[in-house]
Amino acid sequence: MKKPRVAELYTQLTLKLDLLFSSFKENEKDILFLLDSTKSLPRSHFIAYFNFLKRQEKDFGNYLHYQKIKKKANASLLKILNSYYQYIRFYDQFTNHVQTINDIDRYKINTIRKTLIKTNKYNEKILNILVVDYNAEFNDYLQNLKDLEDLLIEIKANLSVIEHLVYTSYIFETKIDYAKTKKLNLKDLETGDLIFFDENPKTTHSFVTKQISKVTKTSILHLALFYDEEKKKYFIFQARGANRKKTYVAPIEIQKGYKYIILRIKKGLSSAEKDLVKKRVAENINIKFSLTKLYFASINVILLRLYKNWMPFLDIGSNPWKTSKVFCSEIIASIYKNLGHNIANKPDSAEVSPIDLFNSPELEIVGYIEEE
Repeated sequence: MKKPRVAELYTQLTLKLDLLFSSFKENEKDILFLLDSTKSLPRSHFIAYFNFLKRQEKDFGNYLHYQKIKKKANASLLKILNSYYQYIRFYDQFTNHVQTINDIDRYKINTIRKTLIKTNKYNEKILNILVVDYNAEFNDYLQNLKDLEDLLIEIKANLSVIEHLVYTSYIFETKIDYAKTKKLNLKDLETGDLIFFDENPKTTHSFVTKQISKVTKTSILHLALFYDEEKKKYFIFQARGANRKKTYVAPIEIQKGYKYIILRIKKGLSSAEKDLVKKRVAENINIKFSLTKLYFASINVILLRLYKNWMPFLDIGSNPWKTSKVFCSEIIASIYKNLGHNIANKPDSAEVSPIDLFNSPELEIVGYIEEE
């Protein structure tokens, strides 16, 4: 069986990516400080030799000193590049392996290959960042550090999507057995928890909501992100068409007839990550809501069933409704992606419907809340 090997290689790859980031962070800073101390020294072979002929031995001595510093800088650069090549070695093993798996659907193989092409381009960009420019300044280092972190997040998300495609059947659980699920209170919530709204579609007045429910075959049609508790009020972040028609943070309202299913990332979030969740939320408020975009994402749930039999030449693709507006599951999947956790199982966050996240292999059900 080749599938178990995918999970093993994926775990090794993410570790190598973390080591690459750490190596860059430590060694390039040393390189910049080393080279900064040589700005007054002659770097040209011609100038150094000319000064030597003029019997300015001091300048030639400075030149030799510069060569020693340059040698140390190159040694630090080699450490960074070794970390990169270790990652690439495992990445090549991973790509070669997943492309030989033949017991998954054709459209998944197409999506995997498309995702790998995108990842290869990210790898090239990383190599460009790692090759240090000896005229660089500390500001360049800070910018490169940010760019590298962004690229590594994208790569981790792509690798995670590939792993999900190998293991996920897209046969979704669309409801839970509440009798076997723990009942929670609002005080049990943690920053970053996903709150899924389980509502009865028959009671809604929205035609589109009813259609989405029919397409996805579920009553779980919306979700929010738990923000924090302040002064005995429990705040959530959500993007919803009702009322405000944008992303916003507001106290949660427990409505009669609803059950609120709480899912949490399996590994849990650290205190630093919870603070980062709130920072990302603050960066994403007041973005307009798109119901049409959500509708297209929901339609893709049923299309995936057709792809298996009728359209094996296609891949999962991206949301055809191109707009800067967002919907609930898209914005929450994007926030988690920026944290380095890919809770979606599709390459495009705009293709992730609430029921996709409800079935994410990265999340687990911790309980539910309802009106007392």
